[in-house]
Amino acid sequence: MQTKPEHIIAHLDMDAFFAAIEERNNPRWQGLPIVVGADPQNGAGRGVVSTANYKARALGIHSGQPISQAWRDGVIFTSGSWSTYNRVSKNIMRLIQTFCPPIEIRSIDEAYFDLTFTGSYPNATKLCQKIKQTIQLQENLTCSVGLGPNKLIAKIASDFNKPDGLVVVPPAQVQSFLDPLPIRKMPGIGPKTESKLHQQNIKTIKDIRESFSPAHELHQKSLGLGSATIHTTPAPAQSISQQTTFLKDTLDPLYIIKKVLSLCEYLINHHQSGYKTLTLTIRFSDFITKTHARTLKKPTTSLKITKLETLKLLLPFLDHRQNPAHKKLRLVGLRFSNLT
Repeated sequence: MQTKPEHIIAHLDMDAFFAAIEERNNPRWQGLPIVVGADPQNGAGRGVVSTANYKARALGIHSGQPISQAWRDGVIFTSGSWSTYNRVSKNIMRLIQTFCPPIEIRSIDEAYFDLTFTGSYPNATKLCQKIKQTIQLQENLTCSVGLGPNKLIAKIASDFNKPDGLVVVPPAQVQSFLDPLPIRKMPGIGPKTESKLHQQNIKTIKDIRESFSPAHELHQKSLGLGSATIHTTPAPAQSISQQTTFLKDTLDPLYIIKKVLSLCEYLINHHQSGYKTLTLTIRFSDFITKTHARTLKKPTTSLKITKLETLKLLLPFLDHRQNPAHKKLRLVGLRFSNLT
């Protein structure tokens, strides 16, 4: 008699979501490398790549890359339409819920859902195939899905065979699936951690399992241990931030103050429940980055107070107090934390 699995968790991740929508909506771009992000200005632009389709990725372009480095002849660059992306995302999440009502929306293009009710991995696989087909039919977009006994395995599996993948990792196959993978496939391991581990000759998830003590978080992950709980209510935000990169490096006080005050207005309009801590980020032309913070005695939603406190943080960077070399500024950012 076959026993029912304890948990079957799915992770659905849209493929190159923003770029795929642009390709879908612009037939003349079909089959071309597409990049969504800042204006490249023929290689002189500021800002970064938001996402790139797989044609562009094959050219070495990737998310987070400076747009000036991403610039190539023959590549389509677009700033995109965030209202369109949000609308399509909502359609897709509602569609998933018609098959499996409790879902955990992790971002605009990914979600977890619990398919334990299907009773088996083959049944869950068939349901995921239906979900993928329905998204393709209704939105003309592809997605990749991973199935596993918890969210960790499901997420790694969804990234294993992109684009348009469906990878199933039942409990008995977890270790053999994880062991040969490069450590960067482990959620939470970024470039810096990867570099440090490589220096210790730790290159695969098996190496992590054999190198770290059983109590270490990375060792636990290397065994495929993780949560299977679906959180249908998003966790409250811990902070909200916004930044702007100037078109050219500048020390023009009127220009900089105008840009910073516009950040104040944006954040106040997008978070109306109040904050206590205000953090200003300054990046100079030499890419040295400084942050200064101020914590208020009580939470505020006041734009007037926010502008006043922000100027107190900013002005020293415009004179000898925090900028004795009179270096030009490249970027300013503002963050609210200790949200109420």
